[in-house]
Amino acid sequence: MVSSRFLMYDSNTKTDQSFKEFCGGFCLVNEPVRQFYNGMRALQGNTSAELEKRISLTYPTSEIFSTKFSLLPHFFGVELNEDGETLKSVGLIALLFRAEKHPSWTPEMVKEWELKVGHFFAKEYNQTKIQVNALSPAIVERDIVRSGEYLQPFILVGFVIMCTFCATTTIISSVVMFHHRITFNKVILAVTACIVPFLACGTAFGVIFLLGVTFSPLLCITPFLALAISVDDAFLMIHAWNRIESDDIQILLLKLQVLSETGPAIAISAITNVLAFGSGAISSPPEIRIFCIGNAACIFLDMCYQPDARISLIVIFVWTVYVAGAIVGLFHVKIDLSPQKLFLPDSNIIEADRIHNTYVIPFYTPATVVVNNPGNISDPDNIRELFAVKRAFESIPDAIGPESTKFFLSDYIAYEATFTDELGDESSSVISIDDFLKWPEYSYWKGFVKKENESQDIARFMFITGYHGAHLVLWSERARLLRSWREQVDHFAKRFNLSVFTEDGFYIDLLESIPSITWQSALATFISVVVVCSLFISHAATVVFVAMSVFATCIGVFSYMSMFGMTLDPMVMAISIMCIGFSVDIPAHVSFHFHADFICLKENPSQHYLHSRPIISKTFSQEFTLYCSNQYIFRLLHTLCSIGFPVIQAGLSTNICVLPLIFVPLYMAQNCHLNICLRLLIVHETK
Repeated sequence: MVSSRFLMYDSNTKTDQSFKEFCGGFCLVNEPVRQFYNGMRALQGNTSAELEKRISLTYPTSEIFSTKFSLLPHFFGVELNEDGETLKSVGLIALLFRAEKHPSWTPEMVKEWELKVGHFFAKEYNQTKIQVNALSPAIVERDIVRSGEYLQPFILVGFVIMCTFCATTTIISSVVMFHHRITFNKVILAVTACIVPFLACGTAFGVIFLLGVTFSPLLCITPFLALAISVDDAFLMIHAWNRIESDDIQILLLKLQVLSETGPAIAISAITNVLAFGSGAISSPPEIRIFCIGNAACIFLDMCYQPDARISLIVIFVWTVYVAGAIVGLFHVKIDLSPQKLFLPDSNIIEADRIHNTYVIPFYTPATVVVNNPGNISDPDNIRELFAVKRAFESIPDAIGPESTKFFLSDYIAYEATFTDELGDESSSVISIDDFLKWPEYSYWKGFVKKENESQDIARFMFITGYHGAHLVLWSERARLLRSWREQVDHFAKRFNLSVFTEDGFYIDLLESIPSITWQSALATFISVVVVCSLFISHAATVVFVAMSVFATCIGVFSYMSMFGMTLDPMVMAISIMCIGFSVDIPAHVSFHFHADFICLKENPSQHYLHSRPIISKTFSQEFTLYCSNQYIFRLLHTLCSIGFPVIQAGLSTNICVLPLIFVPLYMAQNCHLNICLRLLIVHETK
């Protein structure tokens, strides 16, 4: 059905071709299944003993009229009869449809053909008797895009929630804390603070797409995080404006005072966020690199100040337990990558992956070995060395053995021997690779051999051998097996220039690189954060405390996420690395204001300075004395009055904004929500 039903246009011949017309050297890949079916039909109702001798439908190798073929790449979940050879039942039959690429094809044409096949079996084919699952790169890409599109309606929900929250808290701040009148301008200001991040997202996406960055479904999360993070600075500026505003201050001077108080701290957080994005974009895989451009995380820091010694000891104890638990948790973080993390629960890819892990991998995990410099295949010594390569891969632990190996030289030597027996010394001038590949029972090897232009010399060829074991369902075991293959490749590299391919190779290399990429990127981002803070805050002790808060947040996020069953994968890696940059936001704001007050007190220690700065409302001024003999208490009081409420707004708004993501049955959405919630764990004790 697949071979004839679905067509692809060939601009060279000006015709629509079916798979059996354009498959080239891979037309006979599924021939073992066809031959097994033909053998079954021939034996049905047959009473001839001679025919039964000539047709042997055994597993793993069957034989029909002296032609042997392996069933290992196609039949899985096999149950044998009591004789241990003939098949009783088969759980899965795998059919491969591969073709040699035509010059007239475009990637879009190939994707369209693959999607037609997938759509037919998913929507139109009657699967009451057998279940058919189609899997290809285009089908996987389509389901990933569908996962991203599923998030789009929730962006509107998050926007409405944020607008409501911002407008409510802004009015409360203006009326309750500063006794301002309720005006519609306050509502417009709050809504505008929520609209601007979306405008920034649209502009940023347009620029990066013009620069050649491709769209990734992971970018659908970016508006949530941009909205959750960007409003923080708006909260700081609105609060500073309300606190400083009075009838005696001109608008221009008011703007300057607001910018002088909030500008440097906002600059620190903005620069460190850009550095965090850059670190993730440079170090991560392609899809996560795109995600890093728009990804963000936010932290809500619960500042705790208590002059009482007993309370201070409790805070120190809790903080110590937190850090100790985080350090212990670092040694229990697991690395994993599975399709469930990228697709919706109803995706056919998840079912296909389950079948693949249950039936295919434990029984037949193929390794495709490419011999890029095979040498002269007429030289007996060279042939012996090539067979040594074959035996080396068949001797690796977990190898199935020669019955799983597809090695064209075995058939070629048998073909050559037949002509040698018939023609004697004249055979060397008659035998050619072209004639061998044209022979009906050997035409199967066309897809395994590549010649040097029109000559008879072989430029390269490939062979396939299989491995099995229930433990291979674990990524760590497949990584071990891949290392064994590469050891053999390195051993024969100088002689034959080998390379090995497996469909899981990309993911295995990705998983093995995650730990090193994570700590290297985390260290680079952490150092950048410290350097940026040092440029804006000249006080060494203040920079150290900011660095400690960032470090505590980092190890906490990496460690405590494992306690929620989350594993380390590229998405978690990117989010966690950027957490280093984002976690500096609130500590930077607090440290900057605390240190700025020290500079101002040092330059103008008179009580007049303290009264001249509108640090609190009139109501609070009646309850507190503006000047305190302990300057640290005053500086802390001024810091809390300056940014305390905006910090609370920032923490609550961040979690409220991403709250809709928890209702999305998608790993990358729930992962972002959980990572942001983990930022609430940091508690600092300051004295």
